[in-house]
Amino acid sequence: MAIATNIVTGELQYDGTFDGLLSVVFECYNLKLVPTSIYQLDAVLKDLFAQQNPIPIPTSKEQAERVMDGIKRYGGKEAFMDIYKTFLSEDPHREMVIYEYLRLLFSAKKPINGHYHEDAVMRVSQLVRQMGREIHRMHAFVRFQELADGLYFAPIEPDFDVLPLAYQHFRDRYAAMQWCIYDIKRNYGMLYDGEKVERVVLDNETFSSIQLPTELLSEKELAYQQLWKDYFKSTNIVERKNLKLHLRHVPTRYWKYLTEKW
Repeated sequence: MAIATNIVTGELQYDGTFDGLLSVVFECYNLKLVPTSIYQLDAVLKDLFAQQNPIPIPTSKEQAERVMDGIKRYGGKEAFMDIYKTFLSEDPHREMVIYEYLRLLFSAKKPINGHYHEDAVMRVSQLVRQMGREIHRMHAFVRFQELADGLYFAPIEPDFDVLPLAYQHFRDRYAAMQWCIYDIKRNYGMLYDGEKVERVVLDNETFSSIQLPTELLSEKELAYQQLWKDYFKSTNIVERKNLKLHLRHVPTRYWKYLTEKW
C-alpha cells in the first residue's frame, strides 16, 4: 500500500462476518485507511480499552467479492482458502493478520505463501495447519446418534470453527442419510435433508452436550450404544493396555465423542 499524506489511521469496526472483514480490506485501500486494530462490533462494546469512536465499516457483498477476486488473481485458490481458514480459526488477532497478509499479497502481485520471514505469512501458515488437524479429527471422531424421528444428529465441540469446511466430507459420504452436525460451542449446525445442506440454529439448552439425552434417541440407537459399550469392554485386553499410545492417537479432549467412553 502506498503511503500518502492524507492517510487515516485508527481502529476499524466490522460486523464479524468474512464478507465484513473483506469489506474492511477494500475500504482500507479505497479510503486510504491504515488500521491500528480491527474489531468485531461485539468486541468493541466489551473492550474497555478500545477507543471511543472506532471507524465503522459497513459490509458490502460487492466489495468483498472484489477482494476475493484479487486474492485468487494474485495468490490463487490456495491463498483464498488459507485466508478463509485463518478467519475461521478465531485467533484473537486474525483480522490484523489477514489484513497484513493481504497487504503483502497485493503489493507483491504473486503468491507469498513461502515468505515465512514475514510475520503475517508465518502466522497464517501456522493457523492453517492447526485448522487442518482439527478438520481431520472431526472427520475421524464425529459420531452420529439416531434421534426418535430418524434424523442422525452429531453434536461437536471443536477447538476452531471448522464446520463450514468439514461438513462437505459428510455430505459426500452420507448422501443417502438425513443428518445434522451441530456445533454446541458456537450454537449453529449444518442440516442435510437428503438434497441440500443449510445452516440451522436450534435450542441450545436441549442440544448442549455431546451425549444427547436418552429421551431424544431412538430405541435402536440406545440398543446400539449399549451393544458397542459391551463389545468394547469384552474385547479390551487389560494386560495389553498402552495408554501412552492410545493418547497419541486419541487425545483426551476427543474422548467425549466416543460412545465407549461414556
